[in-house]
Amino acid sequence: FDMYVIPHNSMSREFERGLKLARKKNVVVWNMKPFGCGDTGVGLLNYDSSDRGQLPEVMKDEECLRFVLSNPGVTIAIPGSSTLAYLKRNIAIAATFKPLSTKERADVTARADRIKTGVCGLCEKPCEFACPNEVPISLILSKKQMDSRFMYDTRQNSAYYSGMDHDYMDCDGCGECEAVCEQKFEIRKDMATAHQRLSELRAIKMTH
Repeated sequence: FDMYVIPHNSMSREFERGLKLARKKNVVVWNMKPFGCGDTGVGLLNYDSSDRGQLPEVMKDEECLRFVLSNPGVTIAIPGSSTLAYLKRNIAIAATFKPLSTKERADVTARADRIKTGVCGLCEKPCEFACPNEVPISLILSKKQMDSRFMYDTRQNSAYYSGMDHDYMDCDGCGECEAVCEQKFEIRKDMATAHQRLSELRAIKMTH
């Protein structure tokens, strides 16, 4: 391989073994999503205080980009630059770049991990294995979070939700999912909220 393209940031560090291997093999690494996703920092730079499932923890844009650029395995980072203001910000950070110290890296990853604990879907998904009705719980809850912390186009997510083979309406309220949830989410309540929100947005889209 000539190039290794990965999504990698302070919260999602699953590919660091690959980064080390790429460096050893002299393979170019193209690092996507240093802010989480997009130039607004999906999940890392923003949060919705009205969502009780989220932790009020945020990162600085400079910390996010420095974290990625400090990794010796990364050849180039591609942060989002959808506006001139974001482009200028990214250039300014790169122009004054200094690698994170060991202490700074530990602090950044610790705060990123606290953000991660408020995000559904970043585990082995035991809830879905426990569900007798095959409801894709973590997928549905992550779609809801994209509307709040993650700020994705939720109307598109709602359309995706409406096309699922199984959804919240297949839940019989048994609670098996909550019994195995590593983060102790109130899944049944969260699923009901996600279903209502995604259904409402789907209706809005249909009327337009």
